[in-house]
Amino acid sequence: MMTLLVLLVYFTNPKVKQIRSDRANFQVASSDLLYFRNLRQFYYQSRELKDGQFTAFRLKADSLPSVPLQFSIVHNWRMDEAYIMLQDKEDTTLAGGWLILNEGKDTFSLEQINAREHHELAMHLFEVLQEDEDIVHLTEYGQKPKLIWDVERERENVFAVLRDYFKLTGAL
Repeated sequence: MMTLLVLLVYFTNPKVKQIRSDRANFQVASSDLLYFRNLRQFYYQSRELKDGQFTAFRLKADSLPSVPLQFSIVHNWRMDEAYIMLQDKEDTTLAGGWLILNEGKDTFSLEQINAREHHELAMHLFEVLQEDEDIVHLTEYGQKPKLIWDVERERENVFAVLRDYFKLTGAL
């Protein structure tokens, strides 16, 4: 009987995790923060921003020089909020260009992107990476799009950061 129950759970549990868009916001519950600190924070480098008001977490494995863009999780402990930020290799905010997903169906401008737009981009990208689509392009103004995160390990790292962020904010 127990084996049947385990098999039932295994086959009915979806492999694709859906983000609960009704709960997709910046708020961090203390239980989710505790999970992140105890189990996931080990995999990240952390640094303080703005005199200790924020803590930025970047995946340690993301230090590969070939990765043009990396996600960071920024925790605002005073407001119990967490944000996701897409930055280039030098930890600078993005100056411009577009990120193209889903064979051109979703295009995100990276110029002066705010926290809400980072969040929406992360939700779309999470779904694209779960479906294992290779259509993630970065293009600068007037240049040809180029494929990014095309190495499996890079895709896994991006997916891990997004999964941790959405678990931290209670959306998964």
